[in-house]
Amino acid sequence: MKLETVLNDPLEPIVHAFNAYWTDLRKEYSQLGQSLGLSSDSVQINTVNRPTFKIASTSEVAIFIHGFMGSPAEMSGSAQAIEELGFSVLNLLIPGFGANPKLTDHFSPEDWESKLDPILDAAIQCFQRVHLVGFFNRRATDTLISAAKNEVS
Repeated sequence: MKLETVLNDPLEPIVHAFNAYWTDLRKEYSQLGQSLGLSSDSVQINTVNRPTFKIASTSEVAIFIHGFMGSPAEMSGSAQAIEELGFSVLNLLIPGFGANPKLTDHFSPEDWESKLDPILDAAIQCFQRVHLVGFFNRRATDTLISAAKNEVS
C-alpha cells in the first residue's frame, strides 16, 4: 500500500511521512525477524493490523493510536465512524506491535516517538486541526503531545 499525490499537493508532506513510516516499519520488522531467527511469515503485518490513511478532508485529521499490545484493528470501528463524519483519518501501528509478539521487546517508547513524530509534524503542517485519539499510558500521552508541540486537540 503506497499513497500517491499529484505535484504541489498540499497533503504531500503527510503522504510522504506515512509512506516512509510504513516502508521503514516493514523493513525493520523483516530485519529484526531475521536477526531473531523468525520466519518471514511470522513478522509480516497482516491486513487487519496494517496502518491506514483515508483522506476525506484537508481541514481536519483524526490520528488513531492503539493501546499497549494492540493494533489498528482495535481502533478501526471508531476510525471508520470519524471518517464517515468527513474527517481524514490515520490509524497507526505503534512500532513493535501488530505482528510477532517476539518483536515487541525490541522497541521502546523512544522508538515509538521517532517513528510517529514525522507523521504528527506533517499532520500539523497539512491540516488546520489535528485530533489524537487512542488508548494511552501516561508516558505515551506525554510523548505524543510533546511531539505535536501542543498544537493538537
